[in-house]
Amino acid sequence: MELMTQRMSIQLADEIDSQVEPVLAVQPELDKHTRIIGLILSDPKMAREELAIFPLCLDMARRKARAGGLKQGVLFCGLDPQKHPCHPDEPPETPLRLLPSFSLSRLLIDYYRTSLDFQFLLSGGADVVFETARLWRTIQTQGVAFDVREWTELEPLVQLNLHWTSRIWTMLGRAGRQQDVAARLGLSEQEVRQLAELHVQLPAKTTFRDKSSQIQEAANVLAGLVHTGHNLSSEYWQGGVEAGVLAILATQIARLVIDGEELSFSPVLPLGWQGYTLRLAFRGSKFDIQITGSTGKMILTEGSAIPVIVNGLEYMLEDEFEFDLVKEEAVADE
Repeated sequence: MELMTQRMSIQLADEIDSQVEPVLAVQPELDKHTRIIGLILSDPKMAREELAIFPLCLDMARRKARAGGLKQGVLFCGLDPQKHPCHPDEPPETPLRLLPSFSLSRLLIDYYRTSLDFQFLLSGGADVVFETARLWRTIQTQGVAFDVREWTELEPLVQLNLHWTSRIWTMLGRAGRQQDVAARLGLSEQEVRQLAELHVQLPAKTTFRDKSSQIQEAANVLAGLVHTGHNLSSEYWQGGVEAGVLAILATQIARLVIDGEELSFSPVLPLGWQGYTLRLAFRGSKFDIQITGSTGKMILTEGSAIPVIVNGLEYMLEDEFEFDLVKEEAVADE
């Protein structure tokens, strides 16, 4: 199998059947959340356009939170209202869907960490992060019912959200803009610090999904597209699905993590794959990560050198370097 990326186009093809014309495919289940992650990784300008709507929806989100029995903070219906419905007219004891709100906060934070677009924080991105943290404080203090099945995915999102309330507040202070943002939110500096100091406590019974199973699920989605001769390119696909596939490849197959000031990768090659290539963007620099057989290569194609961690080893990507893949037993054997 050969996988290539050209800008936002991602093409999957069987080398044996490379002469077969691609067929129009039914879109896989890639929600808007996944597509935005793909845009953050490849085209930050498009990601900014996708995310800009949410600061404008704060008043609506606050109303929905109040209707759900929450006095402070915001409750977003979800990035896709049809898949993540919100029922603000139901009584407060009805479990609330929290994952969409904290997933949105994570997207805004990842967008900043990837692009360093501080202006976006000033124009409303920080407001959403702070209001999401205030939502968690209200849940902790009021004991409002919520769906515990979300805990597995929710806990790291809450931790990230609370951590960045403090970091963003410090950045706003350096820019002399704390008062402006605080006025919009009705928060004091002490209240923001209290948000960042909240403790997240998991319930006693929590089931975590094995990381290798997530990788296998992603590989199965992509392998199904390959074996049916589907072509993932802008000519055949609409609505940012290409970005969603890129996000699956980067986060589940190449296992990309934004780790502090660095990018961290632990790439795997799923069973039956010959290789793949990802073209990513990070803080004004662009680079390719190429996986073939048991080896990988990272190539800086545009911009300044960037630090990366590959399989636990630190590198400075100034031009290109090669590395060996660590065998993923769970993926290789399944």
